[in-house]
Amino acid sequence: MLFSKTVECPGSVKSLTEMLKNPRYYTRRWQDLDPKASVDINMGAHQLRVTSALDISETTVASVSNLVNSGIQARVVEIWDLDTNGFATKGSISVSLAGVPAKASAALKIPVHEVPAEKTAIRIEGEVTCTIPLIGAGLERAVIRRLDQALTREIKVMKEFLGG
Repeated sequence: MLFSKTVECPGSVKSLTEMLKNPRYYTRRWQDLDPKASVDINMGAHQLRVTSALDISETTVASVSNLVNSGIQARVVEIWDLDTNGFATKGSISVSLAGVPAKASAALKIPVHEVPAEKTAIRIEGEVTCTIPLIGAGLERAVIRRLDQALTREIKVMKEFLGG
């Protein structure tokens, strides 16, 4: 099931890019899901790759879905392309869950000059897929409904981190 969203983030593209390069941001980002999440940041000349591994507790999973009765291991991979100034311009994110026949992926784009310099817009276009016959589409819809909550929380973490 396809989805698209535009979120307005606090801070300039420069401050957003610096945040994306900072391991403390990811520690704060994942704190509620897994305080011990591992984060690996690889910086190339024109690309930033962040791989996060989380062990999400049974209690946290139960608050989201009654279809899974155990904890979940999640892997999140973000790749950001950097322009000649070293700023994030576009990227991708993928989420996979061990033992769960569902995944999500999205393209990320930062449009130029669509909002004032003290804010940065990120366009998210993606897809959630679940391969469980008969109920897969319902699960996909449920995940997409939760996306707004997740993005609201993400913006809150960004504001805290950037002091906005």
